[in-house]
Amino acid sequence: MDDYETSILKKVNNPGGHLTFDDAGYLRGLTWEAEAALTHQNIAGCISATIIYQQVTEQLLINLLGLSEFIVQLSVYPSEIQLKPKSEITFGQLIEEFNRLSIDYPRKSELVGGCKKFNEVRRFIAHKLSTENDENQIITRTLEVQSMYDGIFDLWSQGAKHYFKLIDEKINSHKQLIKG
Repeated sequence: MDDYETSILKKVNNPGGHLTFDDAGYLRGLTWEAEAALTHQNIAGCISATIIYQQVTEQLLINLLGLSEFIVQLSVYPSEIQLKPKSEITFGQLIEEFNRLSIDYPRKSELVGGCKKFNEVRRFIAHKLSTENDENQIITRTLEVQSMYDGIFDLWSQGAKHYFKLIDEKINSHKQLIKG
């Protein structure tokens, strides 16, 4: 049995253990830190929260990409396919890669749109910080980030549930072939 087949069989036998976050507790803790940072309503807190929410959102998209890739792998098994996004890409590029490479599901376009809008606000904060003279404008824009993240998280959750349902269906339809 080669490494690819071993990897697929490990995921089939324990999809929850291989297709979820190794560091879910840490990511949850980061979101709590972001919420706490926003309560200060100052520039430092706003920048911290924005960066944290961006990093967690990136992990959510990477997670959905992994689930989507696994569905495709199950669909073509025993043939091999790898759909990894390019490494070392910007947040905007990751959003485009997710849109291009992941399987469609209800509300996927809303997730992509929410991530793009979030990225616009993040770019405004990151690139206009030294030229925007209105601290209140920066704080106001950043406070939008928390509600955007909450919406993104909800849409990620719906996507993950949809993908896990598809994974279960694929595993059940291929039990003999996959567990062979």
